[in-house]
Amino acid sequence: MFLKFFENKKNNYIIGAFYFSMSILCGLLNDFIVRYMSFGEMGLAQIMFLRFLFSALSMLPFMIKNKYSTDNYTVHLIRSFLFFVPIVLWNYGVSNGGLIIATFMELSIPVVLLVMAKIFLGEDLKGRILSTILGIASVCFVMFKQLEFGVSVYVVLAFAVAVLCFSSLDIINKKLLNKDNDPLYAFLFYSALGTSLFSLPFAVCTWVSVSYQSIVLCMIQGVSSNLILFFILKAYKKTDVSSLQPIRFISLPISALLSAVFFKERMSWYLVLGFMFLVVSIMMNIKNEVIKKNKI
Repeated sequence: MFLKFFENKKNNYIIGAFYFSMSILCGLLNDFIVRYMSFGEMGLAQIMFLRFLFSALSMLPFMIKNKYSTDNYTVHLIRSFLFFVPIVLWNYGVSNGGLIIATFMELSIPVVLLVMAKIFLGEDLKGRILSTILGIASVCFVMFKQLEFGVSVYVVLAFAVAVLCFSSLDIINKKLLNKDNDPLYAFLFYSALGTSLFSLPFAVCTWVSVSYQSIVLCMIQGVSSNLILFFILKAYKKTDVSSLQPIRFISLPISALLSAVFFKERMSWYLVLGFMFLVVSIMMNIKNEVIKKNKI
């Protein structure tokens, strides 16, 4: 009975929302580990290389078992680069800025996706312009306040560029999923392999001895990275990208709790205000999408 309920096509959004929620929780786990490991001796490049090396190794049995290869090497190389760049910037931002500001910037991705969907996919922004402007204004407000409160301009820029890259990657992933060229395990393997190769030269230059604890944490990150992409791709197969974005708000209370308990970070008034504007922005978009669907 339970399985039949979830196999029902009418419940695709519920399944997609569940997968998307799990991807967010895995992402928070990885951010927490990066923040924790940033207090150690291992550099971000080495952490990143080991993370994606273990990520690729964990998917290798699936590739061997199915004897799979792809005709989309160029596309996967681009995907790996678009994944490598924002992961580097994101890890830098989390290490030097904190979990809370990282969560805020993550919640700005839906706003950026709306603009990019218009530019690259030709989607209609009618009824979405006001919510988009409000979302962009809230992001700019928080970023400028971060600078006023002494946060490095490099941290702010790192998060901003990472958001643009992640949004671009979401659009590419959605296009590839629509074509059904590669199975999910191939997406996971090539993303991890490409990202580990891109990070290898930087890791070698800053390599230090690795403790058993660090190896275990990197292995957890590797598996979690696969789960993030797996859950996102599964979610995008079930429903529209834009319909899932409001679920990102579940990361706010979790990251605030982790930050307060483990890293003594506190929510600032301007972050709270920025979150409120983002909530209003995306809720306006949800209302608009519901109205549109009801008219169809």
